[in-house]
Formats: sequence, structure tokens, C-alpha cells
Amino acid sequence: MEIITLTLDRIAHGGKAFGKLRAKPVFVAGGLPGEKVRARVIKQGRVLEAVLVEVVEASPDRVAARCEPSDIEIADFQHVRYAVQLKLKEAIVRDQFMRMARLNDIALREIRPNPHPWHYRLSTKLSPTRDGGLGYFSRQVGAVVPAQACAVLHPTLQAIVDDIDFDLSDLIKLTVRVGSDGAGQLVFAMRDAEPPQISADFPVSVALVMPDGVAATLFGDPFLDEQINGHSFRVGAGSYFYPSIAGAEMVVNSVLELAQLGKCEQVIDCFSGVGVLTKALGEISAELIGIEKNPDAIEDASVNLEESNNIALYNDWAENALPAITMQPDLIVLDSDGQPLSNDLGNALLAKQPPRIIYSSPNLTATTQDARNFAAAGYKLIHLHALDTLPQTHQIHTVGLWVRGKGKRK
Repeated sequence: MEIITLTLDRIAHGGKAFGKLRAKPVFVAGGLPGEKVRARVIKQGRVLEAVLVEVVEASPDRVAARCEPSDIEIADFQHVRYAVQLKLKEAIVRDQFMRMARLNDIALREIRPNPHPWHYRLSTKLSPTRDGGLGYFSRQVGAVVPAQACAVLHPTLQAIVDDIDFDLSDLIKLTVRVGSDGAGQLVFAMRDAEPPQISADFPVSVALVMPDGVAATLFGDPFLDEQINGHSFRVGAGSYFYPSIAGAEMVVNSVLELAQLGKCEQVIDCFSGVGVLTKALGEISAELIGIEKNPDAIEDASVNLEESNNIALYNDWAENALPAITMQPDLIVLDSDGQPLSNDLGNALLAKQPPRIIYSSPNLTATTQDARNFAAAGYKLIHLHALDTLPQTHQIHTVGLWVRGKGKRK
């Protein structure tokens, strides 16, 4: 493909640097504002997409990569000095809410840095390489490259990744996780339901995700123990959990700060998972209903919330459960997995007419899409938090408080 030379102007949503070549927009993965670069075009059209080949004139904000290749998906922003990462991400949030959500005057507070910008990840997902190994996708290479040591992984997680050595032709994805106590877990997603023949000479449990999404433990302890804000949570192989403890605590603390619940208020938590936010919200509300479609997560949540007498759980899709719930909540919380709300869920949510909505998501595109719908339904964005839950990546987590009607909450 063609090699081009250009000067980059700014960082766009998605972490790519933006510039122009003969008036044509160009997005370059791995570049920084103010840099002159050589880049290889990988996609042509109304805009060009390219990957970095050489930095001709470097930005003073560029730092040496601590993971190779430098653009692997778990650390694609690592070439940017951390303080500058935060400034760029905050600017992206403002830009996206203005251009995509059409909200010009958002009450965005200064982005909250992660207290652990390195060695924070307690889980990672590995994909098969072309030669039968495991690794991460690299935009520069255009393929999955073998996993090497990466400074965003917790040392215990890195040690497990380093010890993995097998070739499974039917493997789709391998999730490697560690608990707060250092226990390890391998979760295999395969093309068929046949269990892989796996042996391990290091202390881990092994599970297989079935085609229906339910996990079956092959050997070892089926659960990890995770500690969030002093609380212990059981997490099974089929349940989602935050990639980092610090990131999870940032989300929980942000939601609680915006909720400002009184002891007489009622809450619906639409994506309750294993009960992390559900437990925290239940401690400061009169009654809470948690909704979760994943049966594995519901089983974990039932254990994690067994001492919470004011919490009820629904194992169903939120769009099905909401119309069946007679409670008229003071607050509905949506801690999204990054997907935009479906039309059915959006309609069911707005039909409840909650006075307040808290919307939390790691995907800015989904956030701005749903923000337009909330605003069109008469909700006003009162506060917005930007959280750097995944340092060294382009991803930005936002948590917003929406209030029905005009004016701020008293």
C-alpha cells in the first residue's frame, strides 16, 4: 500500500491522530498531534486510514512503549505521556458530546486519573495467531501478534500468560483472569462444545464457555474472589468482571456520588452483573431491584448479596423485566457493557419515567447515541464524569446523571 508523509493536527475519537493530505482527511494509528510522520495507507475512501511507519518529527509528549508492538489493543495509547493522555481523552469527550450527542454545554468535570496507570489489568483476552500461538491484535501489523510482556498486566497475570503453551485449532478466544488473592483462571471460548485437552503445571482453574454462553468448569475452583471497596465478590467463569480493581472502584464511587440517594428511595439496576454496583446502591437506598440476563452472573450475585435484605434480583433481559416491575423507581442505573441500548430497552426505560437516570459506559460512541435519545425524551444531563479506567488505551469511561424535566436537581 501507499506510503504517505503528513503532519498530524489532533487526536480523534478511537485514539487515531488526524491530519490532511492534499485536503483529504487521514487517520493515523500511533501518531500524535504536531508530529510529522510517514504512514502506510491501509484503507481508502472518502477518508484514508493509515498506520504509523516512521516518526519524522516527534512530539515532546511521545514516550517509549512498554509493550510491543506499541499499538496492541490493550495498550494502544502507551506512546503518549500519561498526563497528556488524560487531557486528550477529556477533549475527546467534549468533542463527541458536542458533535455526536449535539450537547454543547455539558457539565463535564476534570477527567479522573487512574491511581494505577501501569500493571493494573487482572484479566486479558488472547486470540489465536496465524502460526498457532496466542496474542493481541496489532493495527500496524494487521493481524494478531504473539503475546509478549506488557506493562499494563498485573505481574501475576503476566506470569500466567507467559506460562501458557498450547495449540488449539478450534479456539476462538482465551480469557485469562486472576483474583484479588492471586488465584488464576483460564476461560476458553471454542467453536464447538468439546472440552479441550488441557493440563496445567501452575495453579489455575480451567473453564469452557459453551455455545449458549454458559460456562462449565473443567477443573479447579470455579470461582475467583474479587475485592471492591472492602467487599468480597464471587465471580464465576461465565460472569463478566471489570478488568481492574481500581477501575471498578472508580465506576462505583462515581455512581454513588451522582446517585445521592436517600434511605427512602427506590432503585432499579438494569445490568446488575455479579452485584458490585447493586450492593453499593442497596446500602444507601430503601429498596433495589437488580436485573441481569446472564444466569451465571445471577448465581454469583445471589451469593454476593445474600446479606442484603432490601434487594431482589430478576434473571431476564432488562427490556422484558422493566415492564413487569410495578415499582416506580426514583433512579434507574445502567452500567452498560459498551453496547448502545436497544430500541426495546430504551422504550421500556423511558416508559418507567424515572426522575433520574445514571448511565455508565466504557464506549463513547454508544454513550453519545443514547445521550441523544435521553435528551429527545426530555432528560437533561446534569453532571458527567470521565474516568480513565483503562490507562494506556484510547478508551474512556463516562458516567452521567440525567434528570427528567428542566433544571437541576434540588
